[in-house]
Amino acid sequence: MVGRRKGRPIWKGNAVEFTRITLDPARMGGLPCIRGMRIPVATVVEMLGDGMTEDEILAAFPDLEREDVREAGSFVNRFDGNRNAN
Repeated sequence: MVGRRKGRPIWKGNAVEFTRITLDPARMGGLPCIRGMRIPVATVVEMLGDGMTEDEILAAFPDLEREDVREAGSFVNRFDGNRNAN
């Protein structure tokens, strides 16, 4: 486990699909966040969408790790793919 986490990881079936993204109804209004920190996945995804590099995002949020940024991108791609399929 990387650091202390609050909230629960996102589950798919019997396996954890996203281990760095947590949901906690008592934190950030229940938005998906990175490792229980007050950094919403949406913030990281917006930064990626604005063309920021991983290094720029990591400089802006020193508590993040490279894998956090990558998993945030995978998380949004997973759910956008499901929404566009309908």
